[in-house]
Amino acid sequence: MTSSSQTTERRQLTVVFTDLVGSTDLASALDPEDWHEVLNAYQHRVADIVALHGGVIAQFQGDGAIAYFGYPEATESAGQEALAAALEIVEAIESLGNQLPPALGISDLRARAGIHTGVVLVAAVTAGGIERLPDVWGQVPNMAARLQAAGEPGQVLVSSDTAQLISGYFELELVGKLTLKGFADPVPTFRVVRRSSARHRLEARPLTTFVPRTEASAWLEEHWAAVLGGSGRLALIAGEPGIGKSRLLLEFGNELTARGDSVVTIRCSRRAELSPLHPYGEVMGERPATPRDAADWVEDHARHGPLLLIVEDGHWADPSTLESLHLIAHDDFPVLVVMTARPEIEEDPQIQPDARMTLTGLGRQDARALIEQLPESDRLTHDMCAALVERGEGVPLFLEELARGLADEPELPPSVLPTTLSEVITARLDRVGNDAKRVAQAASIIGRTFDRPMLAAATGLEANELEANLERLREHAIVEKGREPEELQFRHGLFHEASNRSVLRPDRARIHGAVGEMLVSSGRVEARPEIAAYHLGAAGQATAAVPLWKRAARTARQHARFREAAGHERAILELIDQLPEEEREATELKSRSRLVMCLTAVDQSAPEALEQSRRVEELARRLGDRETLLRNYMVLVPWWQASAEYRTINTILAEARREAVQLDNQWTLQLITTYEATTRIWQGRIREGLQQMRASYADSGLPLESSLSDLPPMRSVELMALAAPRVATALACWLRGLSTEAWRIANDVVRCTTERRVPQAQALAAVTTSIMAQMDGDREVVLQLSRDALHVADEVTTRQWKQWARSLLWWAGEGNEEPELPGPLLRPYFQMLAADDRRVDDNRAIALLTAGVETSKTTGERFCEAEILRVRGDRRVAADEAGAEDDYRAAVQLARQQGAKVLELRALTSWALQLSPPESVYQELVACVEDVASGGPNRSVDEARRVIERRLA
Repeated sequence: MTSSSQTTERRQLTVVFTDLVGSTDLASALDPEDWHEVLNAYQHRVADIVALHGGVIAQFQGDGAIAYFGYPEATESAGQEALAAALEIVEAIESLGNQLPPALGISDLRARAGIHTGVVLVAAVTAGGIERLPDVWGQVPNMAARLQAAGEPGQVLVSSDTAQLISGYFELELVGKLTLKGFADPVPTFRVVRRSSARHRLEARPLTTFVPRTEASAWLEEHWAAVLGGSGRLALIAGEPGIGKSRLLLEFGNELTARGDSVVTIRCSRRAELSPLHPYGEVMGERPATPRDAADWVEDHARHGPLLLIVEDGHWADPSTLESLHLIAHDDFPVLVVMTARPEIEEDPQIQPDARMTLTGLGRQDARALIEQLPESDRLTHDMCAALVERGEGVPLFLEELARGLADEPELPPSVLPTTLSEVITARLDRVGNDAKRVAQAASIIGRTFDRPMLAAATGLEANELEANLERLREHAIVEKGREPEELQFRHGLFHEASNRSVLRPDRARIHGAVGEMLVSSGRVEARPEIAAYHLGAAGQATAAVPLWKRAARTARQHARFREAAGHERAILELIDQLPEEEREATELKSRSRLVMCLTAVDQSAPEALEQSRRVEELARRLGDRETLLRNYMVLVPWWQASAEYRTINTILAEARREAVQLDNQWTLQLITTYEATTRIWQGRIREGLQQMRASYADSGLPLESSLSDLPPMRSVELMALAAPRVATALACWLRGLSTEAWRIANDVVRCTTERRVPQAQALAAVTTSIMAQMDGDREVVLQLSRDALHVADEVTTRQWKQWARSLLWWAGEGNEEPELPGPLLRPYFQMLAADDRRVDDNRAIALLTAGVETSKTTGERFCEAEILRVRGDRRVAADEAGAEDDYRAAVQLARQQGAKVLELRALTSWALQLSPPESVYQELVACVEDVASGGPNRSVDEARRVIERRLA
């Protein structure tokens, strides 16, 4: 460790700035010796008052004084003592005139003070070879000085930050939001009126409402009983740090263990948010490759009996871990997953409202029982315990730390107990001593959990010295043993965060570098390249970090973990400016190109994707990298498709084809052809699109008669590129009346993408196949496929598939709340879907369908326009509104023009069923049934035959 760590640190400080009002005029009127006598008396009085209240004088600036409270060791009552000192200084100046000769005119002087609390850098001043009291860098002293200058003679003004610390102990009056010189935003300011009569928290503030833990335990028991039937369940316990979430689950888990049930606990980490499935490594011995692997491991443990899976600190869970939890919750295994998280965690649609609980503070009796069970309780008097209950506000960690602090210094009266948890923790860290505190700081850079080899590298300490400091931290309950022999962890996340915030930038960079280098040299980088990359990047070692980030991103993409891969690419881009100049643009180009691909894989319409792609095109053209330029074109096709911009798609495909021809890139030329055919299918050019698709697949060596399973192993992005147009081909086959071929192709794509674990492709295949089933009126198949699509879509957070699946489920009758219409892609279809529901009245349905017809013409996405017209005809008949026959006739004509035989059949069926059409309509229906029936079983054919039979009867 460097010597600077011993003299320089970041910490919270309360600064008092005092000044004598009118001193300038008095100084000019007095003899210098007389003025010195006045000033000397004033400075001594201020110094005595500051020292009495535990502060230190930083410096005197003529008639001004700067005092620090909370340094060199933090105290839980620094804010209170600072205010008390300021008030005494103001009062003391009034009495000082009675002690000095009246001729000096001191009775005309008044003092005023400004106080502010915040984080500063405290560093020793050693210029000239003489070490003096540390100086403070930051805005805290400036704010205190500006507040002082804004006050009237005899006033003490405090900022809102300080007011929060001392509220209840002093009577405050809001001055307002003052505009202070040097500060852009107005500052909420309070005037200190007087000290209140409150001696402890009970008198200072009213108690808040508490929720007993018995209710929380009963809630857990209800969820446990629900999983005993053999199905998974996911529940969330949210609450502020230290509120007792972990202790509640520990007690519940111990109770289950005593009954013979199994309990597994995994912990998430802020440092591992981009490290897929990191929490499982602690319990599995090695990290699983995919969320499915993790889920399988958990479910294997549940085969012999119900299992409680506790997930600590879910607000730091990586996306893959969350996906594994969703898998477990959806599977038929008796596993209760309970995740703890801070209140700010995003809403998870997989967690039902009744499966989410917000934990609040302990009740009075439970708080007292907690204190009485602490090891320190024998050193606490009855009055001390009572004060702790009142001041602890029901937060278990707060109560524990208050008890320990008071037990360490039992002579302190209850009135000086801390008012915020941050003060408690800062004071506790200060009490372990500088050496142990620096070890805690080094450990905090590694993470909430750390091991001895990494900590040894971070601190540079020998084994015996390191162990002595760790023992000191254990004695003060700041760290505790982890799961492995060499592993330790901070007892609570707040200890970790407080230690981390106090580390200086130079020390932070040095520790990161030492940890990263140790991970590389020890070979541990092979399993977790992103961890070493993070540390080396934070140390400013970009040339070493970037290759590791690339490796981590590649691994994530190979497992279809595109969100993690995108995070890794962003980490590379943040380091670009630190690379040698000659490497920057090439590295940026490749990284941004991969980022665009990852963004569109997660959300086809992600706005950032287009922005990033423009930079990719700029760099690719500048560097002459035509391969990357071509790849950028291909990645943008799904983006523009998501926007239903088919003209732009055609332009991009034409440009991509030119590049691919010049590069003689046959694989991409094949892909371009399938993209062109897919575009024609969505545009309603069914006959033409299917013909082109058949020819393309025949040329590729994988004709439609073959299976995707015949393909060799390939990257997930490549399989996704092949699967999307193939399942679109299945839809085209179905529209053409080739039902058997359509379902064979669709089922093959779903099966293959599932077997190869490419969730994006699986979701797309399932939801597109659902569209086939929906237009055929098969609600059961729609429910099954859409549930699958929603499930895997949620795994990868693919927004489009979520929206599509929810709309299809709504049509099939699942859910009570109508989903929002998806974005531009397939919007006409989903407008029809929203209208084709008995829960939607006729007038609104007709309006939606009319909008769908107009949208399809505007965007050119016309594959289902005939079906929209048919459904509108049905609704007009139901509403006794004119125009139904025109809709049916237009639907038949459009379907014939497009080659969509099934849609023609459905339009003729509705026409014959809903109205009394000419005999020619029945003749056309009979011919159409024979034509479509030759393509295989079809529910639409069955319905048409029933209509014909009724006609003949």
